[in-house]
Amino acid sequence: MSGQPIALPPKAKARVQQSIDNIEEIQKATGAYLEGVAASLDVPDGYTFDQNAMAFVPPPTATVQAPPPEIEDSGPDLSEEEIRAMLASAPAELAPLSENGVQPVG
Repeated sequence: MSGQPIALPPKAKARVQQSIDNIEEIQKATGAYLEGVAASLDVPDGYTFDQNAMAFVPPPTATVQAPPPEIEDSGPDLSEEEIRAMLASAPAELAPLSENGVQPVG
């Protein structure tokens, strides 16, 4: 029976379906109740109910990332020729990228 679905027996299927239906009913009733509570508390739009805190919580705020700090260029001014010479003498694991930005293999 490898790879084939295994159906529930009729009694188990009925019981599982009844449980699923009950869960859906409870979720709908709880949602309606919480909407009423939120309305009575004048909860602002966008707030959600936090089950762990048992409270209506504000939406997460968008975080604004600060720009990276300016870095002072304190290195020596090297010519393109000097840079190429340094890269040519670098170990193999630091091999320079080719003109198209891909590291050569082998």
